[in-house]
Parts: sequence; structure tokens; C-alpha cells
Amino acid sequence: MEAKQLAAVVLLVTVGTTPLALTWAKPARRAVLMTKDERDLYAALLDLYVPVFRKLTGTPPFINLANATTPLDVGREVKEDKECLRRIILDDPKRTIRQVHALDANLVSGRDLRLVDSTQQSAILGAIGHGMSATTSGQLTLEANLLQLSEIALDKTHGFAAIRYTFSCGNVCGRGGIVIFEKSGDEWRESDRQCVGWIS
Repeated sequence: MEAKQLAAVVLLVTVGTTPLALTWAKPARRAVLMTKDERDLYAALLDLYVPVFRKLTGTPPFINLANATTPLDVGREVKEDKECLRRIILDDPKRTIRQVHALDANLVSGRDLRLVDSTQQSAILGAIGHGMSATTSGQLTLEANLLQLSEIALDKTHGFAAIRYTFSCGNVCGRGGIVIFEKSGDEWRESDRQCVGWIS
């Protein structure tokens, strides 16, 4: 009888603590509200790049924008190309790994963008992988393109910022990279600093 009770206790402890151990090992990312600088930076990037992506894909009615940001680990991702961050001291670089932002209708308004959720993103990436030009999710037809934006890494003075974008539009159609923005007065402009990038 004691052996059965001991086995039950061991099983309960093992099963009961596994989720806690996994939670502690990999903290959940928190969605947080955007600051004015973050909102202005996302808007500046979209204004610059959405026309390029539309031209790249034959001007579809919409570019699909993931409705949440992805984490950004600047230290790891820019390891090979640190020159673009020369003399920029990032403010809390771990913050961009721990949190995400929800992107909202205000960011897409007037920009030929459509926000897509994770289910729609999976359908779009499946269509891209199969060489299809469009797919459906529910009753919505989605063009086979997807733009994903990362968290924003700001420097300590909030005069420079790094953002990663990834645009997929086919097996051999896409581009991405980390873009550096610099604040000029109240506006954010793309810096001429060359950072990590790719074109397919």
C-alpha cells in the first residue's frame, strides 16, 4: 500500500511541476501598449516599404500584415554586421525579446494593408509554400503575401531604433532585414546605416 501511495505522489509531483518548470524556463511574452515613438516608427516603416512590396508582388489589393509583432534579439541577429549599430547603445535590449505588441486598425488605415491573425497567417504561408497566388481563410480570400514586423529596439536617447521586417510573397519572392531609423525633429526617417538584409 505504501509503495502505491509513493508512486502516486511521485507521479503527481512529476506531472504537477512540469508545466511550472516549462513556464519558468521560457517566460510567456506579454502584449503591451505601444508608445508614441513605437507607433510612429511602425507607421514610418509601413509608409516606406508597403509601396515597394506592392510593386514586388504585382500590386495586389492588399499586403497582409501579421496582427502582432515578433520578438527581436538585436545582439544575436546583428552579430555579423555590428557596423550598423556603431555608437548606438540600446536601451534594455532584453525587452524586445520578452514582449510583443498587437498591431491595430489605426496602423493599417489608408495603407493598403490587411491585418491577419495567426490562423490566416498559417493559411497564407501554406499557400506561399505551395506556389499558390491566393488562399481562403473562412470566407475571406487572402493574397499569398505576408509582412511581419518585429519589436522595436530603441537606443538610450530614443534617437535611433532598429526594426526587423520579413516580407514573404513566394518561394523565390521576398525580402527582409533589420532597418535602422533615426529621429529628426519629431519624425523618424530611415538611416543610411546598412544593416542585415536579404532578398529572394
